[in-house]
Amino acid sequence: MLIELNVQNFRSISDGQNLSMAAGRASSKRSWASQETGNHMAPSALRSACLFGANGSGKSNFVKAMSFLTEFVEDSAKDRQIDSPIDIHPFAYDPEWRDSPTEIEVVFVHNETLYQYGIIADRNRVFDEWLFENPSTKDTRLRRIFTRSYDEKSDSYDWYLNKTHMRGERESWKNSTRSNALFLSTAVQLNSADLRAPYEWLVKNLQVVEDVSRLGEGFSVKQFLDDGRKEEIIALMNAADVPLEDLNIEVGDFDPDDLPDELPKEAIEGLRKQLKNKKLIKKIETVRSDSSGNEITLDFGFESAGTQMLFSLAGPLLHTLKNGYTLVIDELQNNLHPLALKYVVDLFASDKNNPNGAQLIFTSHEASILDDSCIHRDQVWFVEKHKNLSSHLFPLSSFKERDVASLQKAYLDGRFGGIPLIQEIELQAIKADGETTGHSEGTKQEGTGKGAAAR
Repeated sequence: MLIELNVQNFRSISDGQNLSMAAGRASSKRSWASQETGNHMAPSALRSACLFGANGSGKSNFVKAMSFLTEFVEDSAKDRQIDSPIDIHPFAYDPEWRDSPTEIEVVFVHNETLYQYGIIADRNRVFDEWLFENPSTKDTRLRRIFTRSYDEKSDSYDWYLNKTHMRGERESWKNSTRSNALFLSTAVQLNSADLRAPYEWLVKNLQVVEDVSRLGEGFSVKQFLDDGRKEEIIALMNAADVPLEDLNIEVGDFDPDDLPDELPKEAIEGLRKQLKNKKLIKKIETVRSDSSGNEITLDFGFESAGTQMLFSLAGPLLHTLKNGYTLVIDELQNNLHPLALKYVVDLFASDKNNPNGAQLIFTSHEASILDDSCIHRDQVWFVEKHKNLSSHLFPLSSFKERDVASLQKAYLDGRFGGIPLIQEIELQAIKADGETTGHSEGTKQEGTGKGAAAR
């Protein structure tokens, strides 16, 4: 379970911002809001959290920070060359930040052990990397597993490698770690058994969806056909008021003959190599019954955008709930009715549906979720962009107002910030013949010059 995310100097985030999933005193007493972790340093963690903010506030960049970290941990050791740039983008609107490295740190509990892992890096180099851990035993403290820190004067790293709790070829792993790669990734690729647990949580248990609109049906189809979750997927959709009796799904091998003839030969050959031996979705049909009890099928492409989105989400949601993973989704409300969004959040608040401590972290514009009975104040965060164009994250729990009848109304009224500042303007109208009209100090704007002469 994710306990904490710290981000500094990443995209629209300048000074350090902190997202805490640690349950407070009030939320820890509510089983629908929190889950016990089994670790004494972070006894309870929130089951879900939502980040609200105006368009352009930067809330998506917190999702991107987690996505970058998971991808960097997974790929840095195996897919990166010595001169490959790191996909880091610092805060651009201040020269000091622009020329400084990015810092990302996560604190999480996996198998009742608490881990604290972080990196400091720019486009060219990892400057610092660290891993601390604390087992479930109450009397133990946080212990250092490894650290590396770049010394610019000597152009070398200062290392600490724990001999007791990191067994194996430590010196070999150290010497094999490139300046633009992570030691954690390198050591696991070279068969470190002791580092595999935190590595796997970062690359497998932390699931990040940056663009929910591009999620696609592929994962849900796999869950439907291969992982025996057909009934669960249909039940989930029925519960969200999408009445289905069945889904007809066909997959098959890639066939270049199915490609449009107008595609260039180079593109066809590239797709042939890329999709060789891969299964592709050939058909998805929804099955319902009409008033006479006759079976009616409908091509999935004719279903509503909400139905398609719910099916695309069904696989990841069930996979997360069954395995106790942490799922992070940007703009979860896209194409979902507010009640469907509430239903998704409620899945994680249910002991029956979420027995393994799965978490849902999402960004949204849908303020109605604030008044959901399964959303606690500790689970609500706001993102606001300051005058210097940097994004700032702050929790609802930091506000003392507790006697509001509706959190949704209070938020939309601007009592918590994190809303767009809408201003009234007077737009120009474009006539059909191209003449521009408008009102500026009570006068009609007439065209002049060549454009006016042409009329």
